[in-house]
Amino acid sequence: MNERLKELANQAWRHADDNSRDGDGTHGWLYRDKFAELIVRQCAEVGVDSVEDGDDLDAIMKRVHNNILKHFGVKE
Repeated sequence: MNERLKELANQAWRHADDNSRDGDGTHGWLYRDKFAELIVRQCAEVGVDSVEDGDDLDAIMKRVHNNILKHFGVKE
């Protein structure tokens, strides 16, 4: 797992630890929900940061795609 994903997983784990009670069965769900939320937020941020003035939609979409994969260390 790439370092950024590890960092997000740790954040999600801490969130679940802080917001669940022993034995209530919510830790796993809280972790998964928070981890997914953090990934989506990162993707949205990378997307916004990828847009350059004057680009056509195809150029923007290709850049967003490539930048998200690069951000998370995923190879095509």
